[in-house]
Amino acid sequence: MKRLAAVIIAGLIAASGVLGMAACSGGSGSSDTVRYIVYTGGGSLDGAVRIKNKVDEYVYEKLGFHVELNYLPYTEYSTKLGLMLNTNEYFDMCYIGSLLTGNPYSLRASEGYFKDITDDLPKYAPDIYNSLSADVWQAAKVNGKIYGVVNEQIFARSTGVAIDKEVVKALRDGGYDLSQKNIDENGVTYIEVINKAMEYIKGNPEISPNGKVPQSTLILGNAYDDIFMQNYSFDSLGTSSAYPGVIRARAKENVSAVINQYETEEFKEFVTFCMSMHEKGYIPDGKTVDITENQRVRLTGTYQPGCESDLYTQVGREFELFRFGTPMLTTNNVTSSVTAISVNSKNTDKCLKLLNLLYTDKTLYNLLAMGEERAEYNWTKGEMENAEGVMEEYDYIEYIPGNGYSIYSDWAFPTMFNAYRKIYQPADMAEQIRKINREAFVSVGNGFAFVPSKSVAKYQSDCGREIDIAIKQLLNGTFRSGITAEEFVNGLNEKLKTNGLDKILAEKQAKFDEFLAEK
Repeated sequence: MKRLAAVIIAGLIAASGVLGMAACSGGSGSSDTVRYIVYTGGGSLDGAVRIKNKVDEYVYEKLGFHVELNYLPYTEYSTKLGLMLNTNEYFDMCYIGSLLTGNPYSLRASEGYFKDITDDLPKYAPDIYNSLSADVWQAAKVNGKIYGVVNEQIFARSTGVAIDKEVVKALRDGGYDLSQKNIDENGVTYIEVINKAMEYIKGNPEISPNGKVPQSTLILGNAYDDIFMQNYSFDSLGTSSAYPGVIRARAKENVSAVINQYETEEFKEFVTFCMSMHEKGYIPDGKTVDITENQRVRLTGTYQPGCESDLYTQVGREFELFRFGTPMLTTNNVTSSVTAISVNSKNTDKCLKLLNLLYTDKTLYNLLAMGEERAEYNWTKGEMENAEGVMEEYDYIEYIPGNGYSIYSDWAFPTMFNAYRKIYQPADMAEQIRKINREAFVSVGNGFAFVPSKSVAKYQSDCGREIDIAIKQLLNGTFRSGITAEEFVNGLNEKLKTNGLDKILAEKQAKFDEFLAEK
């Protein structure tokens, strides 16, 4: 799962020439060294040289070849990686994912930038290959071939809502059955739960003096993906979920029909919900919502056991997490985090061996993802309630404030389940997530990734721009005063039709029909 990015330290961009691009420029590569472009989610890279040397020494001892890490921060990763691909700069492998604007895995693989590893993957990375399901590898295929190693994390996406434990207790003490069992058995919606929590918060004078909810108390995050697509089981068919054209993955009939999600009743409900959050004063209009200690209710993105740890680290408050919707596996969900080998690489075997070692070796994984003990983190003891309700003592790592190396992107490596335990993470977190992945509903569109023709790509980009504007208006409250949800939806759809919506839907439907016919 993606980690919420911390603020990049001053000077990181200036340093990227040393820590990032410099070693990748030009040249034809070396058969003795794997050049690995590493995605960093934020934090500090002051200790990068030290970690680079330690990783290189460890890999050489284990595998007999060198590895050269080249760091790129999230603020510029997409742009610089795109430039490297387009100018044919040499590197061996890189992180690639759906969060990279203009550089999603399926698109770049279809354009010929990555090596076909269909046959080499089970040979040189057998532990990864054999551990992940056939459905996961199906999602990674482009025209029937695998071009990237899927990074293991939560694949089966559903909506998560985290609520301050003190608020949860108060609601329960007041007679409201806020439990996962009640949500599952009685179809309780995210709308009801968030409204109940926010009503209590607004009415509690200790939290909201004079009935004014403090800024950042409610965090909707990337609400479009988190609520709309996942809660209602829409499959965006391998493209960004913002682009028009989805299927109703759990429909009983005509599941293959590509529809415009912005004309659905579900989207109107989503728009109404966002507007009501502003109208009730739960979110201040026109303001950027920063992560602060005020946070008490948030959409966590994907429901993922153990993510309460990240929330506690960010705001110093304990949360309880609830799931809405059915965990679903789709192409876009699986390929959100992939490591791909450049088509120019001379080191396919070494790249795959390195990824396999990162998958199986916790020492190497945590050295790269977390840094060194006593430099970046220390082990400490905590106590938490287990599944049986018994308090147990456990060991976990705690970051050292101001440490020299914290890249906050452990999910961008072969398996996030190698990461050392953090505060308030259950002992069986990995098993819980793997169970969700195994038991997930698999969309009929899994394995299909829509790659538009050049003419349709322009329409898709134009529509995407209008959608981005509309979603931002909903989240920050800058929609026109007095506008109704129906007027907002109709206005957006008029703009989409002007910008080629019908052409996008027609081409997406035709290509999806071809995919289904060949299954």
